Amino acid sequence: DQIGERLLDTHFSMMKEFGVNVEAKDGKFHLDWEKKKAPRVFLEEASVTATEMGLILASSISEEMVLEDAASEPHVQDLAKMLTKMGAKIDGAGTNRIVISGKKKLSGVLHRVVPDHIDGGTFAIAAAITGGHVEIEDCPREHYHILLHYLKNMGVEAKCEDDNRLCVKPSNLRALKRKFQTRPWPGFPTDLMSPFIVLATQTEGTVLCHDWMYEWRVFFVDDLISMGANIFIADPHRVIVTGPTKLRAEKLFCKDIRAGISIILAALVARGTSVIENVEVVERGYEKIVERFQGLGAEIRRKESLNG
Repeated sequence: DQIGERLLDTHFSMMKEFGVNVEAKDGKFHLDWEKKKAPRVFLEEASVTATEMGLILASSISEEMVLEDAASEPHVQDLAKMLTKMGAKIDGAGTNRIVISGKKKLSGVLHRVVPDHIDGGTFAIAAAITGGHVEIEDCPREHYHILLHYLKNMGVEAKCEDDNRLCVKPSNLRALKRKFQTRPWPGFPTDLMSPFIVLATQTEGTVLCHDWMYEWRVFFVDDLISMGANIFIADPHRVIVTGPTKLRAEKLFCKDIRAGISIILAALVARGTSVIENVEVVERGYEKIVERFQGLGAEIRRKESLNG
């Protein structure tokens, strides 16, 4: 994805603590793990994938290890639950300090993967910008605290019901807060900032959207600007959005998963028919996106090629 540098340093330094030998040769990384260690690891950053890799490695060692500065996102907690079912002992998942005692041989299990809060949040924003009344199932309240807080501060009427339904109602979109920024969980996720910027284009007021994590994340707003959005790019991490603006249809290209879904959201509220290419990158992160939007009443269809 074209969102900035995504270095592997944290992964490799952690793996070396476990005793993994890492060698870069001929443009490839060669790994072997002959001498297993159960270390006390402090991650250089609270990386989700590095934390998940640490959980998996530690679960295969029959000694106790400690993982500090760990990520705590719902999917990290879910992986810990599955590994526990398989026989590992894991304490602290969901915090920044996880203690793991694994086994040389784990057991097979049946496990239902936790619903994706990024997917649910994206559809909540889609409902807000189109003025729809949408109920999204399988949205545990504990996964949506910060999103609901941010939506409320944009004038969106939304709440999580006791039966895990996220309900979004037609709302008078008006910014009640001037700055919105990403931060590690349980803060606002970087993967929802691009859709949130689209929401800002349809909301009365001027807001600053700040994503500190990836230096190219916000550059997709060039597409929104070409559609008529009033956006000032302050620097590679911050944009100032003034709304509401009436967007117009454009021919667009999906640069990455989150930028791609965001220009699709923008096309849903734009006047005219937009043509969006390279949508397969969006489908990596959003299953049956066309069919689900169609089910909500959107005029959207997928073509295998522009000449098809």
